[in-house]
Amino acid sequence: MNSPTPANDPTASTSPAPRGASAPLAAPQVVDYDWRVPHRFTSAQQQRLAAFARKAADRIATELRHLIHRPVAVEVGGVAEHYGADVWTPSQTPLYGVALVDEADQVCGMVGLPPEIAVRWVESLLGGAATTAKEARPLSPLEAMILLDVVEAMAKGFSAASKEVGAPALRRAEKVSSDQSPLADCRQGEFGKITLTTEGDQGQAAFWVAVLSSSLVAIADPNALKKQARTAEETHADLAGHMENVTVQATARLGTVAVTVRDVAALEPGDVLLLGKSANDLIDVLVLGNVVFRGRPVTCDGRYAVQVQECKQWS
Repeated sequence: MNSPTPANDPTASTSPAPRGASAPLAAPQVVDYDWRVPHRFTSAQQQRLAAFARKAADRIATELRHLIHRPVAVEVGGVAEHYGADVWTPSQTPLYGVALVDEADQVCGMVGLPPEIAVRWVESLLGGAATTAKEARPLSPLEAMILLDVVEAMAKGFSAASKEVGAPALRRAEKVSSDQSPLADCRQGEFGKITLTTEGDQGQAAFWVAVLSSSLVAIADPNALKKQARTAEETHADLAGHMENVTVQATARLGTVAVTVRDVAALEPGDVLLLGKSANDLIDVLVLGNVVFRGRPVTCDGRYAVQVQECKQWS
């Protein structure tokens, strides 16, 4: 007598499901919705942003190599969405922050550099020995100017990648801040934050570029430029064009006459129903219940037709 096969035996065989039986449905995956972060971009759009981030990282690395005259490798650490108030909290994370502005000089993002990277690059450009910095110490005017040159190179690389996909170019502002976020006036704004990594004194160190999500729409959605707001005249023309292609039913009405139910019930083949119109009167052509034309009944290619004689305003 054969012993029963244990239920947890990986070698055990199971009988095939009966023909027509459906496979059991997998339990749906439930993900908590995080209300603390924006959810502007879809998964597909986030993938496009990630691909753009890799291009931007390459352009930024190229610009930094030209400035610092030393090998600089930049990798993508991640892309995330944040509200302006959460992009950077100076009291929690020591950073040097520099605002990014658009062509109208409006703040639309920022670059965040940890002291470890910022001080190392500044001292390298000054020709001194690079030191390790953990806190965002006050910078001298010369050091601040040099750090702005570094951020300018980063903005140039980022903008080069942006222009390739039709996104707006950005440039750095004129101030380095370590105690106040440049995005203080954009606390409720939605931002895309691209974290980048490069070699630091103790392994990989992260810095980042945060840009208003509205500036990233052209990157996340290639058709965004085609969806921009149109003028009232353009919208009216579009609607008129669509309306002109709508199919409506046109009805030619020879005439009407009032008859009793008795007379209708008594009608037989061969009887003549006399209408109220004279044979010389024009007949009505109705569209959506409105008389829009009047004409004369004719035949064309063996079919009934109406030769239009009068046009009325269609309202």
